[in-house]
Amino acid sequence: MLALSFTMRTPLILLVLLSLILTPMLALAVDVPKDVDIKVDIDKGDRGPVWYKNPIVIGIGAVLLLVIIILASRGGGTTIVDRR
Repeated sequence: MLALSFTMRTPLILLVLLSLILTPMLALAVDVPKDVDIKVDIDKGDRGPVWYKNPIVIGIGAVLLLVIIILASRGGGTTIVDRR
């Protein structure tokens, strides 16, 4: 932590105290009407079928994953350079 001198700490302490006093006062000063009816509707409606829930896409993905695993397990072999 930085070692602040007394003259540098004093304005910082005053700002913190001032903000602690003024923040609740500002929050209470906001005039909020009591009869406001807020309705939040997050329904996006029917968006239709989603591609990642399609069984055909899942099957193709499973086959591709299996092919990648088989190719990775076979390895690439080595290249032998014969220098005679």
